[in-house]
Amino acid sequence: MITKSQLEASLVSRYCVVPMVFARETGVREVLENLRETPYILQAHVYDGKGKIFASYYRDKNGGTK
Repeated sequence: MITKSQLEASLVSRYCVVPMVFARETGVREVLENLRETPYILQAHVYDGKGKIFASYYRDKNGGTK
């Protein structure tokens, strides 16, 4: 059985494939912004093939995102 977090990670990774192939950081950020609907996720990062952060998502302490 997979957890909600594992499901979220799986979906994010699948939806980030196309923007990553075309190196569209804004596309990846748009995918990550959907995590705002999941209040228990405080931050998420997508890494490029060299292990560097390509795009990030952060939820601030007031529940907003940045």
